[in-house]
Amino acid sequence: MPVTGVTDGYGPVLGQPARDYTAVDKMDFMTLLVAQIKNQDPLSPMSNAEFTDLIVAQRAFQANSRVITTADQVLQELVNLVG
Repeated sequence: MPVTGVTDGYGPVLGQPARDYTAVDKMDFMTLLVAQIKNQDPLSPMSNAEFTDLIVAQRAFQANSRVITTADQVLQELVNLVG
């Protein structure tokens, strides 16, 4: 008997994913960053190091996104040349 539709309270564990995480973009990251800034304790704000780490993570995300996009374009051109 196949098991389907199992969840962990946050989303499916088996079966279809709740979201296609291959499509996460800059806007998703910025939404998370804004939510973090909105919800931080004003009496204990984010340290400069934490904020810098968030910016570094964003830059790394953008760089990785460009690499993946470029690799996808190159592979698509190779497929077009072969096929």
